[in-house]
Amino acid sequence: MQLSSPSKENTQAHILAGGQATRMQGEDKGMLTLNGKPLLEHVLERLRSQVDTIYISVNRQPQHYQTYGWPVISDKLEGFLGPLAGIHAAMQACQCEWLLTVPVDCPFIPKDLLQRLSQAIITSNRPLAVVHDGKGLQPTFCLLHQSLTGSLQTYLQQGGRRTGEWLRQQEPALADYVDNPDAFININTPEELALAEQRLQHAG
Repeated sequence: MQLSSPSKENTQAHILAGGQATRMQGEDKGMLTLNGKPLLEHVLERLRSQVDTIYISVNRQPQHYQTYGWPVISDKLEGFLGPLAGIHAAMQACQCEWLLTVPVDCPFIPKDLLQRLSQAIITSNRPLAVVHDGKGLQPTFCLLHQSLTGSLQTYLQQGGRRTGEWLRQQEPALADYVDNPDAFININTPEELALAEQRLQHAG
């Protein structure tokens, strides 16, 4: 199948913000403050120039996210089943041919993310591209074609929950970020939040 090239016009972004944040004592990670702004705002700032539409996937306190003016959706499957459940909900809600997914706890998302993932799609003619940071896959940073919705739904219905496992089954194209692995630093603990704060202060 010859796929249309992903672009700003035919790609919708989706921020995964529906996790339980157990290592953050259950705090809502998207609302954690970094350099005076919630993590969500850092991610939004880096996505706005790349796409026209952004969806936010949450499973609690949706009112905090609705104030930003973007559509807010929740998992269709109950029980905090992980990122794949959020991606599944986003694919069902997506109004575009392509879906770009990112997690809310990565404030340094590269501003050429869609560009590099799109190039991997174009080069390979695959319906899925995933970031590779030089050490391994970054499975929540991916660009998916709508034709994969059925495959993902089947995997979830059969009890599958591992994002990396499902992605590898699709034999994805890889977007190489060996030159910028720190762009995918994610914040799972208070200590990592403090380190990210220091990084921003030094950069500023």
